Amino acid sequence: HSSEGERLPTPPSPVGWEGSRGVLKRADTSEKQIKREFATGNAIVNLQFGIDRPDQLGDEGAAVVSRCLSLGCPWVTTLWLSHNGISLSGAQVLGEGLARNESVTELSLASNPI
Repeated sequence: HSSEGERLPTPPSPVGWEGSRGVLKRADTSEKQIKREFATGNAIVNLQFGIDRPDQLGDEGAAVVSRCLSLGCPWVTTLWLSHNGISLSGAQVLGEGLARNESVTELSLASNPI
């Protein structure tokens, strides 16, 4: 668990949040969406922002994903992060979160400048 006492919400019913890729209002930040995607209770967290959105997660977003992974999220088994402008430093931070997470067994980082 996080040293800052940060916690993700308990996942809702298996139906989950219906706002998936590309339907965010401009006021939503990447961090807010990342946390929302992890809190859905879905096994697959799809954050392929660069495919259907003009913005990308980048290394800053990878750090938020890493923090979410560090908090546990045992329901998440698959993480899609392709097309996000994640560099080597972002991948290293992401690796730190993955090292503390026991449930993610599939990861996609395709089309990132690693």
